[in-house]
Amino acid sequence: MLPVMGDGVTQDQDTRSQSSPVSSTIPKWVTVLVAALGTLGVLGAVGAFYIPGVLDRVGAVFTDRVPLEHHILIGKNIVPNYIFSDSVSPYIAGPKLLDFEDRAAQHEWARVRGGILGDEQQIRLILRGRSDSVVHIEEIRVRVIDRTTPRSGWYNANWGCGGVPDPRVLRVDLDLPSPSHAWYIEDRQVERPSFTVTTSEEEVFDITVETRQYEVKWVIDIVYNSTERSGTLEIRNGDDPFVVSSVSNARAYGQHEGQPGTFVRSPDRDGSRLSDLDRPVC
Repeated sequence: MLPVMGDGVTQDQDTRSQSSPVSSTIPKWVTVLVAALGTLGVLGAVGAFYIPGVLDRVGAVFTDRVPLEHHILIGKNIVPNYIFSDSVSPYIAGPKLLDFEDRAAQHEWARVRGGILGDEQQIRLILRGRSDSVVHIEEIRVRVIDRTTPRSGWYNANWGCGGVPDPRVLRVDLDLPSPSHAWYIEDRQVERPSFTVTTSEEEVFDITVETRQYEVKWVIDIVYNSTERSGTLEIRNGDDPFVVSSVSNARAYGQHEGQPGTFVRSPDRDGSRLSDLDRPVC
């Protein structure tokens, strides 16, 4: 899957970036409107004198952008479990999931068929500045949009753990009223760090969220500060929140031990029977 890119939306903005040349930043309808008013005589000589200043201010509004650029890579789970509805056959979808070496392609295949990640979701977030000016990343936090009853259906009961964490790793427990955030740098837990980025210096973060109780919709908030402006950049999965569901309401299907690639019913791994002690510790 290609990276998802976006400009984002800011909140609590304290300063504004300087505008670019008016000709390249003002929407065409604004200049047409001003020209029409001038032709009709609505704008007199005094009013016309102020037009350039007005256009400068309008241009500042339309060019006032977040000083951060971001990319999101989906499908980072090493051994993903997907919850599917009963309309999708576990005997067809289960073995098909094993054919993918590209996790992003696997994730897209499951998504098109209504699959949703179970228990854990991992994404990679890449941040860089839009200019040579330094942007301070004060905080990266996960915000829960909604918690509901876990999704029912069946899931492919993969057990296993991922590889060694990358330099910047954020793990979030979505089940707590206020999600906990644990930072790891070079496989060592640290206090909440801060980072800086520019157009030539980026930061890469692996974010893992977990739930054992709910289906959760969530977004990422990036609190930033720069000489141009400060605010909060909200990151979504395209237009929608990210979503992950506990497998606690799902039935398990897993590979037959003696027949690799063949999926069979595995009631001992049903979500309702699993406890935290039964799950592999990563």
